[in-house]
Amino acid sequence: MIEVNPVRSVKILETMKKDLSAFLNNPAVLHVYLNEYDWGEEDYDADQEKAIELLEKVDRRIKSLSKFEAKTAAIKKPSDA
Repeated sequence: MIEVNPVRSVKILETMKKDLSAFLNNPAVLHVYLNEYDWGEEDYDADQEKAIELLEKVDRRIKSLSKFEAKTAAIKKPSDA
């Protein structure tokens, strides 16, 4: 599983979120699993569960990092004046 805590960029996290959402929302993915790779539906279901878990972690990390960046910006702003 990919660890998202070391990621310090909201832009990277947003890209991860977009890719995970595309995987989860694309009905053609199952077709690729079954016909292109000759994997089973169980493989697809397992990967889908992992993608959902990772998407939840990415969402939490985005919120956490956004709060941190907002606090940092608020602290830096008065000293700039």
